[in-house]
Amino acid sequence: MRDLAVVVRSFAEGRLEAYIPHIERADEIGTVARSLGIFRDALLDRGALIQASMEDKSRLADQDRMVGHMRFL
Repeated sequence: MRDLAVVVRSFAEGRLEAYIPHIERADEIGTVARSLGIFRDALLDRGALIQASMEDKSRLADQDRMVGHMRFL
């Protein structure tokens, strides 16, 4: 459990690349370890969605500025 607690702390600090030990175990420790892998994947997916959303907002703001400039031409 200590090893997995280190992984959780790493995730909390933004280090999602941390190695997750004990995934191969067939007991409760392995279940928790695999769950941490699922959690990490969800965090990575969420981060990718947030990044894409920010890029879309930036692109829309650029388009709005261009349309605003065109009105004055």
